[in-house]
Amino acid sequence: MNKKTIIILFLVLLNLLSSCNSIQEKKEVEKKEVLNKKEIIKKEKSKEIVKKNNLEMEKKLQIDEKCIWCWKCAMVAPNNFVMDFDKLKAVVISQKNIFSDEVKTAIQICPIDSISIS
Repeated sequence: MNKKTIIILFLVLLNLLSSCNSIQEKKEVEKKEVLNKKEIIKKEKSKEIVKKNNLEMEKKLQIDEKCIWCWKCAMVAPNNFVMDFDKLKAVVISQKNIFSDEVKTAIQICPIDSISIS
């Protein structure tokens, strides 16, 4: 092999090595971008959870004086309602999970609409 051939081979190898490095760098940059996007999504979900929790903390489950003591709410959502034998009406015992399916059902099945979230 002559000098010219060796130089050409050297340049070809050098070019190959540099292209491999740039591919590797590109993959690392893409990986960082994906991780950043995942982190942003995670932060947004956290913000949504905090916002939902704050909304739940601001709202209160209430039963007005129209309650006819039908027991439906206490049967459907026993974690939130009980029957008060002195007042002869349902009372709220917990403000937790007031947007749960059970509480929503209790609100819907109340025959005189005396349950509300406000």
